[in-house]
Amino acid sequence: MFVSLFLQDKDNENTLLCNVNTRVLVVGDLKFYAQLMGRENMSSSWCMWCTSHPSDWKHHPLPPAETWTMQKIIRHKQRVDRREVKEARDILGIVNDPVWDFIEPENYIYPELHAEIGLVNNVLEHFYGFVDDQVERITQDELTLRNSYIVADVALSVAEQRLSDWKEDIGPQLEFHRVNRVDVNKELRRRDLDPETARGLKLQQQELDTAISAMVKHRKELEAD
Repeated sequence: MFVSLFLQDKDNENTLLCNVNTRVLVVGDLKFYAQLMGRENMSSSWCMWCTSHPSDWKHHPLPPAETWTMQKIIRHKQRVDRREVKEARDILGIVNDPVWDFIEPENYIYPELHAEIGLVNNVLEHFYGFVDDQVERITQDELTLRNSYIVADVALSVAEQRLSDWKEDIGPQLEFHRVNRVDVNKELRRRDLDPETARGLKLQQQELDTAISAMVKHRKELEAD
């Protein structure tokens, strides 16, 4: 890829000064890379730079693997579309066309920070497992209760977030519908209403009542969770 520099004179004529060879690099986390390279919603265990299977990473040295290029990714996606490959191991995590097919995988900078976080998490997970098995020697019942607590805590956090989102998004709508219903009820109490206007107001009243009931029901369900 080149960037060209031109000099424009008073007659609006351009003179080429030079062509600068440039290289576009991509920086982000593995999820961002997966989205750009046609691996959205697939396992993050697939390598972004080569065709190694996740199970191969357990061996040292790594078995020989082919490095990815954009043309190889596109051709492989075409094979997937033609159903020439069906097994997950053979699909290699490629399920979509690359978003930026003009940037080669070799120009995707390895996300060192996220890799270090993942490595530390793996070390801590194995360390805690060692402590449970070899030091504290907790029973299966204790392990089950601990896991149940973690699951319940996560479920509580999710439920609280859903309720908070409801209060921010749906709560104002509920109050708006209630105010509208009060106004409609006031109009319906007028004695000078003609039948057609009254029918329209009653229909609006029913629609508001239905919407309010659905919102209140949804809120109670979230509060029950």
